[in-house]
Amino acid sequence: MRRALLTAALLWQGCAGINPDGTSNCKVQAAGAFESRFDPVILDQPTVDDMVARVLKAASFITDWRFNDQTANCQALVGYRVYTRVEPNYELDWFGTKHNVSGHTVCALKYLVVGRPQSGNWFNSALAHELLHAIQGCESPKPVDEGQDEAHANWVRDQFYFAIDEANKP
Repeated sequence: MRRALLTAALLWQGCAGINPDGTSNCKVQAAGAFESRFDPVILDQPTVDDMVARVLKAASFITDWRFNDQTANCQALVGYRVYTRVEPNYELDWFGTKHNVSGHTVCALKYLVVGRPQSGNWFNSALAHELLHAIQGCESPKPVDEGQDEAHANWVRDQFYFAIDEANKP
């Protein structure tokens, strides 16, 4: 009986998106620089895998029950590509409105872009934030929390910002 429970637990953990070494198996790809494949600002695959694993674990702090299942969260990330930009912040024209951003996610095309952090440490970037947008399918449930926009409608009340802080801890 004990052996069967241990086997079931190990199988469940393997499906949850986190490998025994703590990295993710969600198949999120480090895809290189957004502007040019030859740009030297490259986020490596081990760092992407580590951050995906951190985000999956930190999502347990999100109070919206739809995002508490690591397997479902991992499945939502399958096929995403992570691109980088040289600058930490950049101007993004989003449906005719210009925004100064440090990252953005395009769920319809399954990619996200993250500006290179000034510190050089990718855990100080918008990567965790953008991965959570991808997990949400770029759909933040209404109503819009006070002080937020529609893309982050429930991020205060459902503890998304707390999850980001947890994922970025050293």
